[in-house]
Amino acid sequence: MPECWLVWPVAIDGHPPTEEEWKHAREQLQRLENNADARKRNRDEIDADGKKSAELLNLLPEAFLFARAGREGKSIRLKFRPNPKYRPSSNEARVFHAMEGVLLIDEKQTRLAKLSGRETDVRCRFRIWNSGQA
Repeated sequence: MPECWLVWPVAIDGHPPTEEEWKHAREQLQRLENNADARKRNRDEIDADGKKSAELLNLLPEAFLFARAGREGKSIRLKFRPNPKYRPSSNEARVFHAMEGVLLIDEKQTRLAKLSGRETDVRCRFRIWNSGQA
């Protein structure tokens, strides 16, 4: 198992990284290289993010309603919107549930290829900001 994960910018929003972004990446690399505690924190954060992402993806079938929306390349395109019968059990699930968008399923591999959504409930954003979670 890797001791930590390194993020190295190749392109940001389709553009080459700025000098400031390169500088930040080099500083992060040096910090990880020279500090075992930083590597452990990095690994713990990545593991926690991965676990949270998996939990949210597991909510997809319950939290959303889906409709076929054609094809995109070799993928099946599905539109999704909040399922009004779903009751989120956490702040993260509440924010996730307040989204609508599109997901692409790779037909050959039967895997999620892309998930793109936007928040539909501004009240949800306000509740989280107001509670100090954002």
